Order: sequence, then structure tokens, then C-alpha cells
Amino acid sequence: MTGLILAAAMTLSPALLASPETRNFGTAYYDSVVRGHFRERVLVAWPGPSGLSELWYSGKLRGGQKMSLLLGGAAFHDTQLLPLYREALLGGDRQLRQAAAYGYRDLIGDDVPNVRGGVTPEMARALVGELDAVARTVRRATLVEMWLASALAAEDRHLADWHGITFQRSAATCFRAVERLVGPEDLPAVVRAYEMSGDLANRVSLTRLVEGLSMGRLVVKPRGEGQGWGSKVYSEAFERLDRWLGNQCDLGVAAILERGFSNLGVRGVDPMSPAACDVWLQILIKGPPSSWAVAADRLYLCGGPAIRLSIFRADTKINRDTRKRLRAWYGE
Repeated sequence: MTGLILAAAMTLSPALLASPETRNFGTAYYDSVVRGHFRERVLVAWPGPSGLSELWYSGKLRGGQKMSLLLGGAAFHDTQLLPLYREALLGGDRQLRQAAAYGYRDLIGDDVPNVRGGVTPEMARALVGELDAVARTVRRATLVEMWLASALAAEDRHLADWHGITFQRSAATCFRAVERLVGPEDLPAVVRAYEMSGDLANRVSLTRLVEGLSMGRLVVKPRGEGQGWGSKVYSEAFERLDRWLGNQCDLGVAAILERGFSNLGVRGVDPMSPAACDVWLQILIKGPPSSWAVAADRLYLCGGPAIRLSIFRADTKINRDTRKRLRAWYGE
């Protein structure tokens, strides 16, 4: 029992937030290199969002530890942490305001802002207004739905019954945010957005998302010399997706993953059970590129590293290299 008490105490120790990575905050090097490695470490070594909130309000954190929490905690993309960012924006010093502005946008999946010039109190108050609108939105919707609604707003369309905030961003920015946040549980929202969209580029992105989340094969790479990615490829992909949707009566996570297993020839294994961990590793090793992103996320839930693979750039060199790094962790 004593060991368990000590372990719990260590879990919420402010010392855990000591982060050499934050020394590089405010540099291009942090944005391009350090942030990704910091994220991976946070997701396996830090307490979760509830523990971070408890630490924040404990009164035990020094300025550097608060800055570390604001930057690192964003990796969880958990909106229960939004009050911490609000407090730091309104009451923090110059450095904390910078970390809060950066971390808040990172938490919601947005492209991170350039805060090297500082965040004035006036800028912080304006950002708090946006944060409050996001907080109201996520009481009844998800961050993924918020970004899908924003992508549709860019083509002057709307999710049915949407009453939350929409960002004035390009559709490309919105889909980058979706990719950072999305999981199989978001498939119904992605399908709703696909059904509402009339923009070719957006429908392609949404089809890619359905393909990756369902581990299906909707966008078929053209074969043969000189065969480009013309409109026919995507028209056929839309037809496959429409047929696929016509055959689905359950878009819940368990059902989708079970069908994904079935399509890959796996039978008799619950994809959400511990027994499936070895299967997910084999899918990462031998499965098609469209299955890698979900496999990587499931392996993280199995205790693996927090290495995320791309849905939109599934069959690219950078994604294959990232997959190679993940496989190496397993000795493959």
C-alpha cells in the first residue's frame, strides 16, 4: 500500500514538469523539431489532464513549471485544460502569456502562432474571447466537429444544427487541425461533413479521412506510366465511398474497427481488447498505408510510444520514415 501511495504522489509531483525542451521555446527550432519530441514524451511520461489541472491549482508550481505545463499539456488536446490557459492569458507575466497563447492554439489543433514578438495584455484579452467561445462550443460538440464546421464554412456550407464557433481559416488549415485530432470515434462527424460538402478538394480530404479511419481502400492509386491523379480517380473514390456508406448501419468505433479487421483478414479478435495489440502491430508492419494511422494510435493505447502517422500523407516517404521509427521501437 505504501508503494502505491508513493507512486501516486510521484505522479503529481511538480518535478515531473521539468522540461529542458522549453529552453528552445520561441525559436523556429522549437516549432519544427523540439515540439514534436516534447509531445511524444509528455503523452507517455506525464500525468493526464486531470492530474495537470490538479498540479496547476495546487499552488506548488513555479513560473518555469507553469510554462512547461502550458506548452506540454497541449499535447493531450483535452478541453478540460482550457481554464488553465485562460487564467495564464489574463494573469500571467509576459512569458506565461506567450506560452498560454501558443499552447492554447496547439491544444485545439490549430496551427501554432508566432509569439516571438510577445503577447500584449490586449492581445491576450482578445484571445480569451475566442477561447471562451471554443469552451462554449465543446460543451455540446467536439474539437473535430468544430474544425469540420469551419472547413464547411469556408465553402459557405454548414453542419446541420451547428451553433458553435467557426474559425475563419482556409479549408487546408481546418483539415490539418482535423488530422491532428481525429480518431475512429469521429467517423460519424466526418461522414456528415462529406454529405454536406460540395467542394471537390474538401470532398477529397473527407474521403481520405473516411478511408484512414475505417482502414478501407477508397482512393486507388492509378497504375501505369503517366497515369496521374485526375478527376476520374476521385470520382471513382466518391462512388466507392457512397457505396460503402450505403452498406453501413453502425458507425460506432467498435463496429468500424471490427469491419476494418475483417477487411484485413483478421477474425475472432476484439480490436479494442488487449489481445488485439499484437494484431495492431502486424497491421502496422504488413497492412496497407491507409491502416497505419489507426494502428499507430491503437498501439499507443496498448502502451507504445505516442508516434502519430498521417492519414492525408499515408503513402509518402515522410510517413514511411515515421512508421519505420515506430516499428524500430518494437524491434521490427
